[in-house]
Amino acid sequence: TGITNDLLRKNEAIVRTKMGVSFGMAVDWINDHIYWTDETFQSVHVSNLQGENRRTLIANAIEKPRGVAITPSDRILFFSDCGSTYPRIERCGLDGKDRETIVANVGEPISLTIDHKVKRIYWTDRLQKGIYSAKFDGSSIKTVMKNSNYLAEPYGIAVHKDKVYWTNWRNGEILRTDKYASYEVEKVFSSALNYPIGLVVYDNTEQQTWGRNVKILHTEEGKISETDIDSGHRNTLSVMSTAKLVGIDYDYDRDLMFWTDSYNQNIYVQIHVCDYYGVHRKTFVTKELVYPDALALSPKDGLMFFSDFDLIFGGKILRSAMDGSERKTIINKGVNEVFGMAIDQQGRRIYWTDASLQTIKSATFDGTDVHTIITFTEESSPNPYGIDVYGEMIYWTNNKDRSVYTVHKYTGIDNKPFLTNLDSPKHMKIVSKESQKEGVNRCGENNGHCDHLCLPVPVTPLTSKGYSCACSDGFLLEDNVHCILKGILY
Repeated sequence: TGITNDLLRKNEAIVRTKMGVSFGMAVDWINDHIYWTDETFQSVHVSNLQGENRRTLIANAIEKPRGVAITPSDRILFFSDCGSTYPRIERCGLDGKDRETIVANVGEPISLTIDHKVKRIYWTDRLQKGIYSAKFDGSSIKTVMKNSNYLAEPYGIAVHKDKVYWTNWRNGEILRTDKYASYEVEKVFSSALNYPIGLVVYDNTEQQTWGRNVKILHTEEGKISETDIDSGHRNTLSVMSTAKLVGIDYDYDRDLMFWTDSYNQNIYVQIHVCDYYGVHRKTFVTKELVYPDALALSPKDGLMFFSDFDLIFGGKILRSAMDGSERKTIINKGVNEVFGMAIDQQGRRIYWTDASLQTIKSATFDGTDVHTIITFTEESSPNPYGIDVYGEMIYWTNNKDRSVYTVHKYTGIDNKPFLTNLDSPKHMKIVSKESQKEGVNRCGENNGHCDHLCLPVPVTPLTSKGYSCACSDGFLLEDNVHCILKGILY
């Protein structure tokens, strides 16, 4: 048995070794992963779309895994177990953690699918001869259709707009009906298929990408988390129990997350969301930093901006390449405690909050043309922390009243709450492909051929490629591409 990559023009087996009978398969179209169930080995697996970096997610307390479905925006994996001991539908994270049974009163849930718009799962039950749906937490179970001649042997299932589609394995049919009121059944294909099993409907309005799926990265005590704006689902990305995490930013194209640590006086770079393949973490920009706080990236330029604060000499804003090289101070006057920083690619400016001066300011990438956007009054006296720019608006966190505010990025007017009653909001970043859509991914295919990290840098006569390779802490860069463990010589 194998899994095939079908691009219409060619068929290519991408997974075929150490694989038994697989009935369920789902694709994460945002992060380019494929998930499948293996009934023979009683397990659920994940790999990239090339079949590489394969990992077993679930291999215990499971008898007969069949259906699988995922919602990348909510980072939830659903799967069914058709074993005779305890047939059920479970959900967990995309990393296989936090398993829980959400639907237990089932017979043989063969196939699963997701209705992303209304956030419900649908499944076919071959034993009960029915089609059902429920909310993501397993509540509000509804029967779409049951005990019909069209459900002699229901198997694959898919949802598109207001219709639910399924395969009738015994009669070689694909049928559909209204997902809300199944009064009429229409045959899409009849007696023309040879035992149809799986069924998928592709529509780019259903498979939404990061252009719509917007995340907020935020720091808390000793950890970095992401929260989906629409669903509210929170996921912890990195934990450093001894660190004071402050500034944070994200490079969408290369899936890299950067953050500052003012306790250990370091700046880190880490591959973002690598639950499946491990984490490559690199520490750099450590010399002569006192209290590094704010951080902002311009990946298309290969530039990183960050702040540093000294109790004697005050604050400053620095700029470097994203690999930590070519560092220089660009602003050392009129700044003090810069806690938050953001990039506006449209205006080619950096924005920052200054908690000591109670201001939000902006400047060009070289540190000139400094503008004050807003100066807070002594009466309001907020505690401006995190900041980001999205469209025409600035989003900033007020740690004093635990809220996120918006204000116009040019005029400084219309300053008002956007999110309230938060738990100690500090640093935040709005993550969307739209905000970093301009520019070229210089690392290109295969991560720039770098073993660990591929980091953008400004294009110069010395760095014509526009990127440099870096190794995780504990490794050495051997030939500008490959990484070897420190102390190991070949």
